[in-house]
Amino acid sequence: MLVVVLGHSAVPHARHGGGVGVTVFFALSGYLITGILLREVRRTGTVRFGGFYAKRALRLAPALLLLLALLPVLIPYSPGWGSHYWRNAFAAAGYFANWAQVGGWNLMLLNHTWSLSVEEHFYLLWPALLLLGCRRLSPRRFAVVVSLGAVVFLAWRVGYYQAGASSARIYYGTDTNAGALMSGAAVAAWHQAGVRPRLPGWLPSLAVLGILCAVAMPGRVTSLGAIASQLPALVAVGCAALIVAASGQPVRGLTWRPLRYLGAVSYGWYLWHVPLVSLTLYRWQAVPIPWRGLLASLVALGIASASYHLFEVRFLALKRHFPSATREDVPEGENAGTAEGAMAQHRITST
Repeated sequence: MLVVVLGHSAVPHARHGGGVGVTVFFALSGYLITGILLREVRRTGTVRFGGFYAKRALRLAPALLLLLALLPVLIPYSPGWGSHYWRNAFAAAGYFANWAQVGGWNLMLLNHTWSLSVEEHFYLLWPALLLLGCRRLSPRRFAVVVSLGAVVFLAWRVGYYQAGASSARIYYGTDTNAGALMSGAAVAAWHQAGVRPRLPGWLPSLAVLGILCAVAMPGRVTSLGAIASQLPALVAVGCAALIVAASGQPVRGLTWRPLRYLGAVSYGWYLWHVPLVSLTLYRWQAVPIPWRGLLASLVALGIASASYHLFEVRFLALKRHFPSATREDVPEGENAGTAEGAMAQHRITST
């Protein structure tokens, strides 16, 4: 989330923070959601689809609907941005914002909701496909199939670029972002199959360095089309390697309370920071860039915190009515101090 904020705030040397950060999010999402589903299948033999979708809706829908209801307050301060607002809000609430942008819509203050649409498509399709695969294949064969799927989707994205597809089609498409989701899912599938390779201790640092280099890559090195195709594929592979190397390893910094709190409010922060950053970059001409964006992001963090405590937690409390066969949260004990546990805490509380 931090690299996304830095990228959208026009911070120097964070040019590609938005795209890289979203790709990392997709990979982590694929890993953690797949792990949750596989554990439930292992314990019960099925997936409780009603509970799964209800929990996702209770976490995601309230904050998004609140944003869509309150955002018109900013329209008078952003001339021209109110055009087609409710059409764009419908695209965001209906989770087809990514395909709307492929079709040429300018969602303006809601441009960033494309990633929520991709994530929702994953939620809709993946549980049933996973259950089908688990019933027909052994755990190892399932992991092989998911891994091949990740490779195919990553190659699919690069192939679109080579075929001359538009940058919007490559960047926003559900299928062209499936490679990152499936990369994380493949790691989870191998872990559930009992395969946890011992990798060199320096690999996590190398993977993090590679992701940071992708964030800071100068614009003159890559074209927009190249960024839309190859860069996310490389980031997805690097993130998968990081998950493999770090899973089960003690990483105390990831359980630091401020980071865990940011994980809880990061979803709302993501929703609010783009409209506010866009507004301040347009209005606060006297404030130097990137300070405008950073100040707006801090304000967005405050709004996200208020939204979480005053509004969202009321809906999160309803999740207890949908018991799961496996815990989606990570206890404070043995797993909380590991990278895997910390990632799960961040991911489940943020989405």
